[in-house]
Amino acid sequence: MGIINRITKRTLQGEMSRTLLTIFSMAIAATLVVATLVGFTSGQDSLYHAELKKTGGMQFVIRDVPRQKAAKLRQNAAVEKSLVFANLGRFTLPKAQGVTDPTTKTPELVAMDQTALTQLAKPLLVSGRVPRNHTELIVPTDLATKKSLLGRSLTLQTTRGDQRFTVVGTMYGYQQFARAYRWITANSTRSAATPTVHVAGSLTYLKRLRSQVAALADQAGVRPRQTNIIYNENALTIRSALAPI
Repeated sequence: MGIINRITKRTLQGEMSRTLLTIFSMAIAATLVVATLVGFTSGQDSLYHAELKKTGGMQFVIRDVPRQKAAKLRQNAAVEKSLVFANLGRFTLPKAQGVTDPTTKTPELVAMDQTALTQLAKPLLVSGRVPRNHTELIVPTDLATKKSLLGRSLTLQTTRGDQRFTVVGTMYGYQQFARAYRWITANSTRSAATPTVHVAGSLTYLKRLRSQVAALADQAGVRPRQTNIIYNENALTIRSALAPI
């Protein structure tokens, strides 16, 4: 019986040691998994905020919001922060100037105040500076492939007649979000009277973000919303891996 007891005791001790080792190994593995997930999530979050910084912290732009409804949209409890800039309408470039916009035959001109210029345009500048008055202009870089347009005078043919500008800055034109503001000047009395404005914003609650923004556009009477809502896709693609949007 003594031999049997000793064998049984050793067996139980061995099994206990293996059990403890298994538990210890599982605890280490779980800790490593959690640490990896936390590190991965933290890295994604950093990338999300880095992309967001390029667009002044804004997640979306709702274009052509009736001016009288813009204030109500911006005051909505879901909107964490926002910027507004005027839609000056579409224009054409005289062929004699040798300048075209490859994205469209009739680009759109917008006017921003200094806050919007600093937050939305400045992070995307490739050269030059932001406009200081309504006679200065930022143009997208894809117009200046071989020689710089900085300092050059351009005449834009608008619905209100020809307007002459001096190019003071070039902006990275391939950022998808920047499709809402490729041609930019500074605010003037004319921009204060435009019937529609563009509203850039970010939401407090990120879940179902796209449906929330679509609802804001509907409330503001924006049609068609499919083409008048532009999202910061670079940032939201990263964020979608962190939380449903």
